[in-house]
Amino acid sequence: MIIIEEFKEYAINNKNENVFNKQILYKFPNNYGASVVSGPFTYGLELAVIFFSNENWDIDYDTPVTNDVLGHLNKESLKQALEDIYNLPIK
Repeated sequence: MIIIEEFKEYAINNKNENVFNKQILYKFPNNYGASVVSGPFTYGLELAVIFFSNENWDIDYDTPVTNDVLGHLNKESLKQALEDIYNLPIK
């Protein structure tokens, strides 16, 4: 699993990790974050924009970043997506 060094401090433990897929969650100060997964049932390295409400989160399909998941990412496109999410205005 690729971890982007610039966003390492925002990675949090995922209590619900699936045994089939590897997952990293990021939580940013604007209450947005990312669920980054890879495994046999994903689009390669895949990112979903998520929104946190306290410690719970849901996928947010209504952001300028994407209205779906982003699939087949590489290190550069993952870093760009994380930057875009980090820079979203507070909801």
